[in-house]
Amino acid sequence: METMNILHMTKGDGEFSYSHNSNSQNRVFSYVIKPLLESSVKSILSNEEMRPMKVMNVADLGCGVGPTPVSLISTVTRTVHNICKELEFNGDDIPQLRIFMSDLPSNDFNLLFKEVIDGQSHDGHNENGKPSCFVMGAPGSFYGRLFPCNSLQLVFSNYAIHWLSQVPRDLYDEVGVPMNKGKIVASDTSHPQVLEAYYDQFQEDFTKFLKCRSNEVVANGYMGIIEEEKLDTFNLPVYFPCKEEIKEIVSKEGSFAIEHLEVVYDDVQNEIKNAELGAEFLAKVARSINESLISYHFGAHVWDDLYDVLYKVIFNNLEADVDPSDIFNIVIVLRKKDD
Repeated sequence: METMNILHMTKGDGEFSYSHNSNSQNRVFSYVIKPLLESSVKSILSNEEMRPMKVMNVADLGCGVGPTPVSLISTVTRTVHNICKELEFNGDDIPQLRIFMSDLPSNDFNLLFKEVIDGQSHDGHNENGKPSCFVMGAPGSFYGRLFPCNSLQLVFSNYAIHWLSQVPRDLYDEVGVPMNKGKIVASDTSHPQVLEAYYDQFQEDFTKFLKCRSNEVVANGYMGIIEEEKLDTFNLPVYFPCKEEIKEIVSKEGSFAIEHLEVVYDDVQNEIKNAELGAEFLAKVARSINESLISYHFGAHVWDDLYDVLYKVIFNNLEADVDPSDIFNIVIVLRKKDD
């Protein structure tokens, strides 16, 4: 099963949509990524070797929908404007902004661009009334080439790299018996060969990702990635790496230097006021992310009962003071090395 043909976050703007259930991701973006974006943009604009820069190309890979891609656009736009003023740029020194929203073709691009246009209605134009940035779509898998050589100055990816290009192949023993029988997730209780198969698939995929970006990003361009470090949620074609695994793969591929790497704790208890509201919140988040994959395997009809079961399990755990699993986000900023 190739992820590209099936995966998408739950579409639309309804109760169970990803657009309405991705505030946690946007919260991490707001308090962790904004300062790193500002630092990366300043490094790019301050680098005399990258001038003149008529157009600054930015790509959001695995953009999805909801508040985060809209926040990225407004953050980059304001940051470029402020830093250009700080560096006393004027006229032709100020680059135009072109921001590519990229995701699998099954992403809800119609809703995405509606949200982008609504968000730009407030600060989408400069002092002269001209557009501050030009936003366009770039559908496709980030495990392949998406852009021309040496065309991007800044790349961003938020909660996307853990999605594998496919379910690992080596999940059966020599006689064809599933080694992860009774589970639909690779966890710390899985057979060692299952964990190895998932890591091998992630290593292969992330190396492809880096090689593709090394062709597309200009020398001294920047790439920022937010990733989850967690192995015990429902997922099929998914692997959540630790920071040591990320460092090893980046070093082995060799195209990028690590400028910043940290693990940030995301306290999901902030979203939980009581057991009833907490169970509703966590169940909706799980459904908005995993609905397409579960529907593909078991049929869309299963959600009629599955959501209620999921809600009850989470509610009972919260009532019994069983804390939800903590989420640790890996935040990494990479700089393309000089050729």
